[in-house]
Amino acid sequence: MFRFRLAPQFFVAALSVMVATSNVSQAKTPAELPCDDPKNQCTFVLLSDGADMGKRGQEKLIQINPDRAAVAMSPYSSFKITNSMIALETGVVSSIYQPLSYDKEKYPGQNWWPKSWLKQHHLKSAFKHSVVPVYRQLAMEIGAAKMAAMMQKFRYGNLDISSGLDNFWLNGSLKISALEQVYFLRALKNNEFALSQASIGSLKDLMFVEEGSRYQLFAKTGTGSIGEGVYIGWYVGFVENNRGTFYFAFNLEGRTFAEVQQKRPGLVKAHLKALQVI
Repeated sequence: MFRFRLAPQFFVAALSVMVATSNVSQAKTPAELPCDDPKNQCTFVLLSDGADMGKRGQEKLIQINPDRAAVAMSPYSSFKITNSMIALETGVVSSIYQPLSYDKEKYPGQNWWPKSWLKQHHLKSAFKHSVVPVYRQLAMEIGAAKMAAMMQKFRYGNLDISSGLDNFWLNGSLKISALEQVYFLRALKNNEFALSQASIGSLKDLMFVEEGSRYQLFAKTGTGSIGEGVYIGWYVGFVENNRGTFYFAFNLEGRTFAEVQQKRPGLVKAHLKALQVI
């Protein structure tokens, strides 16, 4: 069985998070949720802004399978949230509806590519369909210096882009934990990074997934191999409902890409419903 290893720098980052959020309460959870079961090999983290308790500023943190929640791993396409914001903030992309292209000689089509990748895309559609070559091209156009500077600004994971400018988030040097994901998402949505209004104003439009009678869901998937016969699948984002904003991060381990894709929707919805977020 594959075993995760915690990088030393993670413990420093996790400690900093806990010190900075000493007003966080560890909330009680239902008796059993899917990620409590070891056979599911997943984790779910939920961070509330406190409004649901009538105490804004008094956050509430829930971790299902907390050991795994602290493990830093490749973000895969969940990094498209960050990549998109960097592209907008640096002016590489002027709006989420700007037509985009990529170098087809450098990134030739592959047999496994979804048909949707072969169509013309703007940032919003490339985000929705998780078009990898478009985002690899964007990273190259952003450039190493600006990418590194923005990663420092965002304090995203271990900040490591050394494995290649156009692939460091694809099982490369960049690692982030589910716990770090929710704190990043909260800081991003609240614009703690002082992004331009044009950039931050595009976030919800870019990430919108669905709307229910009492909630709106904003999220991004991410899936890929982290070893022979080992795949991970992310689903990260936030929900706005009549009780406040809830930031979540889920990841799952499976033996194939298809297995991860098949299990992820049901497991994510099970946690969100059990915790009365949707």
